[in-house]
Amino acid sequence: MIELRDYQKQTIKDLFDYIRDNPGKNPCVSIPTGGGKSVIIAEIVRRAKNKKVLMLTHVKELIQQNADKLHALDPTIPLSIFSAGLKSKSLINNVVYAGIQSVYKKAKQIGHIDAVIVDECHLISHKGEGTYHKLLDELKSINPKMIIIGFTASPYRLGHGYIYEDDALFDDIIEGATIQQLQHLGFLAKLHSKFTKTHFDLSNVHKRGGDWVESELQEACDDPLTNQEIVKEIIAKSQDRKSILIFCTGIEHAENIKNEMIRQGVTTECVTGLTDSDDRDWMLNAFKDGRIRAITNVGVLTTGFDHPNLDCIALLRPTMSPGLYLQMVGRGFRIKEHTDHCKILDFAGLVSLHGPVTAIRPPKKKGGKGEGPPPCKNCPECGEILPVQATECSACGYIFKAPDPNSALYLHDDDIMGNHETKFVVYNWLWRLETSKAGYKQIVTYYYDNRGKIHKEYFGIEHPKTSRRAKWKLANLGESYNMIIDPMSHEHMKILSNKTPPKCLILEPNGDFKKIKELHWHE
Repeated sequence: MIELRDYQKQTIKDLFDYIRDNPGKNPCVSIPTGGGKSVIIAEIVRRAKNKKVLMLTHVKELIQQNADKLHALDPTIPLSIFSAGLKSKSLINNVVYAGIQSVYKKAKQIGHIDAVIVDECHLISHKGEGTYHKLLDELKSINPKMIIIGFTASPYRLGHGYIYEDDALFDDIIEGATIQQLQHLGFLAKLHSKFTKTHFDLSNVHKRGGDWVESELQEACDDPLTNQEIVKEIIAKSQDRKSILIFCTGIEHAENIKNEMIRQGVTTECVTGLTDSDDRDWMLNAFKDGRIRAITNVGVLTTGFDHPNLDCIALLRPTMSPGLYLQMVGRGFRIKEHTDHCKILDFAGLVSLHGPVTAIRPPKKKGGKGEGPPPCKNCPECGEILPVQATECSACGYIFKAPDPNSALYLHDDDIMGNHETKFVVYNWLWRLETSKAGYKQIVTYYYDNRGKIHKEYFGIEHPKTSRRAKWKLANLGESYNMIIDPMSHEHMKILSNKTPPKCLILEPNGDFKKIKELHWHE
């Protein structure tokens, strides 16, 4: 029997509260990789008694993982599995876990469905086309009241931005625990990003659909001399690592990297979309058992692959997609038996491009202007990628000398965990009810620190996309510190301003800005 964690229970409560208060709306649940979304899905299914529920995803491994968690949570629930990859095609029960490629033409056979749960829902096209839309539209015509619930660790899509904005399939997002919170609670391992000497030259690679043209990308990255140098560096930097997962740009690239790894003395296999299913299962089991030290792959181990003791990831696949970046490094979040972190070797420059995993910059909408990389530096002692403000390396303790104010500082990467926090002592605060530039009412809290700076926290209580989350944050703030936030009036803001402010606040990087991470009322 599985015991749900507190944050999982809270996420489920928030989801059911949203469904109750927003009839006809489709929510998306965001939970980090390794946060146990299969358990949350299982509990939702368990609570949906006497309802017809369809769980959809795109790979057999996720179907099996979700089915196993449901069985572990409540083995009495009758479950049908419809998946060609799992060699099962049954629709006889009220609860069906299915692969989208196997069922997207089966709407009539499936019939009336009360709720559809989509795991890895960021893969649904925002253009209203594709296999998911075909099935969901037909099921919706059978039952117009059908609810669609999405689950993802990366709620954004290349060329669109957030998947719940601008007439998207999903109307709002339910935010579960963050990566930092789960690491603090001991449920996720840390990631350590290392600067690499070898990088790819993409100056002649064009973009199409917002990302690099695959054929040109493979040609630019798959160079024999570059492969040799990359493998030499992977081996040198992974001497203390047991399992190495390598993401490549294409099949030939993956095969060539595999061959070079073997040539330099590392047992390695290659998994691609063309790999036979039985061979793939054998390779992955051997990788997990330690009989194979490294695996190269092309886009097939970004989701649904669970190897807790994976302790090294090499990124050889440049991409403009922050979601793909997060999915790749997210394979290293599982708690390990032998170390507290997974080492990330970023040959593709993804940390610099997308920012730390705790504050990824979502993709711009089509036609939007891009943002430059955040300022960062690497530790000369161990190669850890750190924010430019860091005075000490968080990995090895190296102390940086004060930079010469007259010299130019050229920086190239960022701390993948975004762990460089800034702590300030608070001596006063001010609460105000204001109107945003868009005309919406908002609460703004001003924190005055001991250095004479002002830090603002915004609560968009009227904005259609932020009101629910803002009120939830305010309610939790009031509950945590015995404060009554309501009524939201100018008079009440004066009362709150006279309350005792927190002793200190902690800021963390958020893209090009900093946001308030924690407030502390005690020393």
